[in-house]
Amino acid sequence: MSGDPRHKFDWFYLGNPLGEAQAFLLDAPPAGTVGCCGIGRRTLHIDGRAVRGGLLADFAVARDHRTLLPALMLQRALSEYARREFDVTYAFPNESAVGVLTRVGFSHLGRMGRYVRVLRSAPFVSRYIRPRALAAVAGRAVDTFLTIDAHRRSLRSRDVHLEWLDDVDDRFDDLWRRAHAQYACIGDRSQEFLRWRLMTRPGLGCAIAALVERGGSLAAYAAVIEKQPGVALIADFFAERSIHLQGLFARLFPALRRRGFNTAVTFFLGSDAVADTLRSSGFVFRHSTKFVVIAPGQSAVVQPGALTDDQRWFVTEADRDN
Repeated sequence: MSGDPRHKFDWFYLGNPLGEAQAFLLDAPPAGTVGCCGIGRRTLHIDGRAVRGGLLADFAVARDHRTLLPALMLQRALSEYARREFDVTYAFPNESAVGVLTRVGFSHLGRMGRYVRVLRSAPFVSRYIRPRALAAVAGRAVDTFLTIDAHRRSLRSRDVHLEWLDDVDDRFDDLWRRAHAQYACIGDRSQEFLRWRLMTRPGLGCAIAALVERGGSLAAYAAVIEKQPGVALIADFFAERSIHLQGLFARLFPALRRRGFNTAVTFFLGSDAVADTLRSSGFVFRHSTKFVVIAPGQSAVVQPGALTDDQRWFVTEADRDN
């Protein structure tokens, strides 16, 4: 973890507007604490109903105790608590942890896909064209063509425009109310959640690129974070319709180039329709990344069969705890 871990504790465990998260510690006397895991609160919308969601986080075991038993003890305690307290619990384990979670009752939903859009082609063109000055000219030509092609296939320029925002506002609530029903399973994207999750997150700052209609209403947004120099991480995106998402990206990519970014990256798990929109907007699927696992609670509010079809879901980096 970069930065002071206490900052994440204050934000994730104490600052969530839905309530405090819970931390579980595993002690092994006389060594002391040798493992931990946590669970935070989220609101999920499943088939039109708002339900209590639990997000597993910070699963770690000290190197000298990385056998199956300590991991199972932690996850069994956490999963028993989660089944009582939440209607749905989900997690993003790595390859080392996914087996433990499936062993304690979680089902495999899928894996996040990593999508990449090159914003400056010159560094890649220079691999094939010499000298460097000629590669720079060719790269700019490629970038211009891609920008024009994206605009041609998106909304007309006079209908919408791109605005950079330092904070979220009431228009995000309006967009959420209008648009979230198109996805059967989706985490809350209200103004309150987005401000906590993206704008008050410790460490790196977040800028919101908003697609605004002529009357001032919000049609789509993308949350941009620079975790690596020159790489624009689109941590979340949401739109009223697919054409608005295309229009957002068509205007966002040139704006990111002007801000000095070379590449845009986003992560998504969900319907093929959204994945197709990402690809038609210029993103290229590179590979699968984090696993996503899920489990229903004891409340029986959500049936297990409603959870495990990834085509029903809309999941981005904003649904994680990072």
